[in-house]
Amino acid sequence: MKFSLINDNYADVIKLIKDSFNIDNDSFSKLLFNQRFLTLRIDNNLIGTLLISLENDPIKCIKGFYIDYVCIDEKFRNKGYGKLMLEETIKIAKEENIDYIRLTSSSKRVFARKMYNSLGMVSLDTDIFYIDVRKRWKYINVIKKVLNGIKRLIILLFFWLLLLAFQSLC
Repeated sequence: MKFSLINDNYADVIKLIKDSFNIDNDSFSKLLFNQRFLTLRIDNNLIGTLLISLENDPIKCIKGFYIDYVCIDEKFRNKGYGKLMLEETIKIAKEENIDYIRLTSSSKRVFARKMYNSLGMVSLDTDIFYIDVRKRWKYINVIKKVLNGIKRLIILLFFWLLLLAFQSLC
C-alpha cells in the first residue's frame, strides 16, 4: 500500500472521481488549482483519492486543509481505506504545520460521519451559506428583461391613454 501526494499527472484520479460521483463532463479537471490529491495505490492500482485544498485565514494567521471528494474505488469500499486516507491526511497536516482540517458531509452519510467522529473530527455549530452565482445572475438577467418589457408596455399604455384623451378632447 502506498500513499502519494500529487499536484499533476492525475488522469486516473480524475477518472475515479468522475466514476464515483457520476460526473460526465471535463470541466472538473479544468478547475483544479491550489489543490493536491492524496492517492492510495495497491500494487500500482489506484484504489482511493481525496482532494486537498489549502485554505489561508490572514486575519487569524492560520492555515488549513479543506478536503473534497473522498473517493474509494467501488471494489474496495467498506474496508477501512477511507479512514486510512484521512489518517494520512492528518499526518501530512501535522508535518506541514497545518492548523486545521475541514470538510463537509451530508447528514445522510451516517457511516462517513461516524468515521469522521472516530478520527476526532467534530461537527461545527455553523451553517454553510451558498449562492450559485451563475444561476443567480441568469435569473437577474431574466428579471431585467421582463422588467424592460413591462416598462415598454407601460410606456405604450401611457401613450395610448394620452392618444385616447387627446381624441376625446377633439
